Amino acid sequence: RTIYQLLTDRFALAAGDRETCADNPECTFGGFCGGTFRGIEDQLDYIQGMGFDAIWLSPVVQNTPCGYHGYWMQNLSAIEHHFGTAQDLERCDLQPYGSHLPL
Repeated sequence: RTIYQLLTDRFALAAGDRETCADNPECTFGGFCGGTFRGIEDQLDYIQGMGFDAIWLSPVVQNTPCGYHGYWMQNLSAIEHHFGTAQDLERCDLQPYGSHLPL
C-alpha cells in the first residue's frame, strides 16, 4: 500500500472557493485557509495518478478556532465545519471511478 498523507486545510480548495488564511489575525500560527473535503475529492485523480492507493488525512474532528491542522481537538463527536460535512468526507474515495482509495 502507498499512502498519501495530507493536511486537509492546506491541501486543496474546492472549485470556486477562496483562500481564507488572512481572515483570522488572532491565530498566531495561521488560521484556516480553506482546504476542504470537496477540495480533496476534486484532486482524487491527481493522487491516484501519482500511484497512491490510500489517503491519510489530518484529524477531521472539531478543533479550536485556530486549529486548522486538526490536532487541537475540541469535540471528538463532530466534524470540523471548515472542512465540510460527514457526507463530503464520505465522498473522498474513488468508488465512482471503479476503484477504491481508502481513507
